[in-house]
Amino acid sequence: MDLSDGGGETSYGGGETGNAEVIGSPMVLLQGVQNWVRNWIPLAASLLSLILAIVSLVVATHDPGVAVILPSRIVLDDADGGADTPFHPANIYMQPNFVGTGNNSRIELLSRLELTIEADGGGQPVAAEWTQQGTWDYVNEGGTSSSRTFLYSADAAPLLISPNNAQQPLCVFPLPNGFELRPDVRYKLTLKADRVVAGKPLQSFGYISIPKSELEFLKSNYIAIEFIEADLEQASR
Repeated sequence: MDLSDGGGETSYGGGETGNAEVIGSPMVLLQGVQNWVRNWIPLAASLLSLILAIVSLVVATHDPGVAVILPSRIVLDDADGGADTPFHPANIYMQPNFVGTGNNSRIELLSRLELTIEADGGGQPVAAEWTQQGTWDYVNEGGTSSSRTFLYSADAAPLLISPNNAQQPLCVFPLPNGFELRPDVRYKLTLKADRVVAGKPLQSFGYISIPKSELEFLKSNYIAIEFIEADLEQASR
């Protein structure tokens, strides 16, 4: 007996069409999306966490940022104390400001400060190293007149700089014996700070020029006037 009639063939064909409809149904598609989300979203989150951890590590281990800001004025004293001698300053008093500018909390240690003086137009540079720190004591002499005295507080010491801890020491730089500062001559002053954490030192510079009339006034009143101020012209960046 032949069992393969037209009705049986039609039923087989109808079964195949039903399977195709089940595979393409919305429930199957939704299940596929859910499986994709379940597999790939955790992986993407882990990758993002890894990237953020690497960025945080780079920022945390980056060299601490420190900026040095020179003061607008410096002070010099006279080594000779005579009316007819050239101006031989014994010390330069400077109060720079060291500020932490980094994006992390790392601390920088400044181990040594050096001030270099060089006349415009050439000449042998003169270097002076920071040796003392202290404060100014002002004495009112009546009216608007006052005099100052330097009060020693400590020898030069390393400076700790961080974003929450700036330093502004009043530094004394003794000059070599016989150094002459000539009137109306422009001098370049370069301050260099050696860094312990970051290898590259900090540097900043400015210019001074003391008029002849001010030096003559200092010399003619050397008994009453011990110090002379000079404007420090900030260098353009």
